[in-house]
Amino acid sequence: FELIGKPLGEGAHGIVVLAKKMSTNEKFCIKYIKTSDEKTCKAAENEARISQKISHPNLLKTYQFGSIKNTMYMQTEYAPGEDLGKLIQRIKHIDDSTITQITVQTLLAMHFLQANHILHRDIKPENILVFPLVDSRIEIIYKLGDFGVSKQNNATEDMNNTVIGSPLFMSPELLAGLPYNSKSDVYSLGVVMYRLIAGEFPFITHGYEQHKQVVLTTSIPMINSTHEFQLKNICYKMLDRDTHKRSDIQSLLEEDYFQLTLNELTEYYIEQGWHQSVTQIQQIQSRKQ
Repeated sequence: FELIGKPLGEGAHGIVVLAKKMSTNEKFCIKYIKTSDEKTCKAAENEARISQKISHPNLLKTYQFGSIKNTMYMQTEYAPGEDLGKLIQRIKHIDDSTITQITVQTLLAMHFLQANHILHRDIKPENILVFPLVDSRIEIIYKLGDFGVSKQNNATEDMNNTVIGSPLFMSPELLAGLPYNSKSDVYSLGVVMYRLIAGEFPFITHGYEQHKQVVLTTSIPMINSTHEFQLKNICYKMLDRDTHKRSDIQSLLEEDYFQLTLNELTEYYIEQGWHQSVTQIQQIQSRKQ
């Protein structure tokens, strides 16, 4: 393969570059991660291990990984669009249909992870990648990526205690240091959804401690926008502080408002030959009935 252009991204522990296979011109990404310290090494190995064993149209693919001296590399799918974080900075108003597609496709990815006993633990706009489609009934496929802080459980609803993730998107139970499960990922996606609908985050705070205090003690502000009430109501269900009242992934995918989108995705997945994902949606909808 050969490298193309400048790095796509750089961080404290690594770099992401674009490359293409010489024989086919197929583009892909290579993520290089310096693994000189134990924490970074563990996160890199965790991401590689989890991402290579899962396969779903709404999850970023990892083709292969390995290590050279103190550097781990991962060959992953290339997102020709951008991440959702860049998209929402660029577009001030996002319509109901687009928000619904983003939410439903990400929920399907989370549903698949949950079935495989995996918590993502860092759902945020920057980790939702945009794959524009041409001449398709579905304009964009959204894929959840970056499994560096994901955790595989022995059972789907095991309660975990490790505090990890991006504070702005952390659930109240995570911020409070309480046990958490897949509903914590639901809350994180709820924050993303709130930002898409309202054009701002639920709480504007300064610093971790203030954010923690506000999230733990303040009700979610009602959204003042022209978006449909049903969409806002689903968002509120995802952001309930009480984990017993907060909707789970299955019940969210059973929402009447999401059924048309699920049917559209089913037709597209059939066209693509993604039979496992078709079965996934059929099972979700059969439980609703």
